[in-house]
Amino acid sequence: MQRYEISNNQIVSDGYAIRFINCKDGKVAGNHAKVKTGNVLYFESGSTGNEITLNTLDASEGPDHGVVMFNGHDTRGNRVSKNTLIKKGKQPGAYVNWGGAKNDF
Repeated sequence: MQRYEISNNQIVSDGYAIRFINCKDGKVAGNHAKVKTGNVLYFESGSTGNEITLNTLDASEGPDHGVVMFNGHDTRGNRVSKNTLIKKGKQPGAYVNWGGAKNDF
């Protein structure tokens, strides 16, 4: 998917709120998402150039392994700003680069 926008949604899920596979140059803004397990947003397989901003992303009920995950060496160059990330125990959450992902922040 290219040049998409996901904005102003309320998302509640038992797993990922949104999983991005080969999504490029999109915008994820103004959403409130809460999950019970897993990462709230998961970017992989060539997801590049996306903007993630002004979201509330809540993983406070799930395991503690990152609120937003970027996975794979071809997942890079995503821009994040002004998001509220909540991890287990209502602590501040984190963005995680994994499996060779880089320059996502």
